Amino acid sequence: MTPPEDKKELVAECDRIEDTLGLGLTCAKDVQSKPINWLWKGYLACGKFHLLAGAPGSGKTKIALSLAAAVSNGGPFPDGSLCEPGEVLIHSYEDDVSDTLKPRLEALGARLEAIHFITGGPLKNGKRDSFNPLQNLAELRFTLAEPNIKMLIIDPITSFVSGRPNDDIAVRSSLQPIIETCSALGIALFGITHFAKGSQERSAPERVLGSTAYVALSRITLCVQLNNAEEERRWGVLTKVKSNNVRSGDGFEYELEEVQVAGNIDTSIIRWGKALKGSYEEILRLPIRAANDEDDGSGVAEWLRELLSNGPLPVSEVHSMAARAGYDDLEVKAARKALSVRSVKSREANGPWLWELPRKFESSHSSNSS
Repeated sequence: MTPPEDKKELVAECDRIEDTLGLGLTCAKDVQSKPINWLWKGYLACGKFHLLAGAPGSGKTKIALSLAAAVSNGGPFPDGSLCEPGEVLIHSYEDDVSDTLKPRLEALGARLEAIHFITGGPLKNGKRDSFNPLQNLAELRFTLAEPNIKMLIIDPITSFVSGRPNDDIAVRSSLQPIIETCSALGIALFGITHFAKGSQERSAPERVLGSTAYVALSRITLCVQLNNAEEERRWGVLTKVKSNNVRSGDGFEYELEEVQVAGNIDTSIIRWGKALKGSYEEILRLPIRAANDEDDGSGVAEWLRELLSNGPLPVSEVHSMAARAGYDDLEVKAARKALSVRSVKSREANGPWLWELPRKFESSHSSNSS
């Protein structure tokens, strides 16, 4: 069958450009499969982009420095595992090197000769320019090519973005070069960012500040949640909310601790606590639940009583609001039983099932309101 003239012309054109403009293709059969090279299995991988997000003051930079200290020493990581010792490069826009970052690393027992801070750009006319991540990418690549660098920390990751941080195209085009560089060199890229304001009701991946491209580009996204600031003991949790190569969820408790290093310099670090198992939703609720609940569970019951005090609510809505408040289904069911909450059918056609308080609580609420 003779191809149509336009197809003949297209084939001829393709033959002419094959050696110059054709796409580079690799057959799957020719690709050598290889395992992921982990610094910390399940959490920190060589050549991959990691994102750590949380509210201000939740210890994100302290966590990054703790991991840097572990890499410098060859471990231990929070689960006690070890790695080959390596060097770490840190670019921080938000913390001073001399009075904040180095004292923390000292307190963590880091191998200081293995950790380096980016404090300036290339020399020009005998003077060192300030570092511009977008203009000095070639110099950064040259530095990262040092054979023993295992980790690059960028705090915040938005400092590497040209344009609006909520613009998908700007984020992808800005971060792709450094992601590709770290991938080629086998360096774990670790970016730090914040939660968006007023995002408490969103899922953890959706709370990350700015474009969804940050989470999409990362191979592992970690989130942290700290307990109530009014509590004497400041502790939180770290968990994986996205992972392309291992399961999400699980994590570790950590505690913020104030310490003093040589020279009577006060600083603060984190101490890792017990390992946690479960979904990231369950783990991120732990500090909130601890702040809201008393040991006897009366905190959940009081919350449910207040919620229903103005009238019945759909059961699905109660469970949704409970999850946002940090309570799981078992706790809510126990509180319902303690309060003798009734389940009634809505009078509307095809209406939902509702939960309502027994009359004794309704009467109590009315008298308290007056």
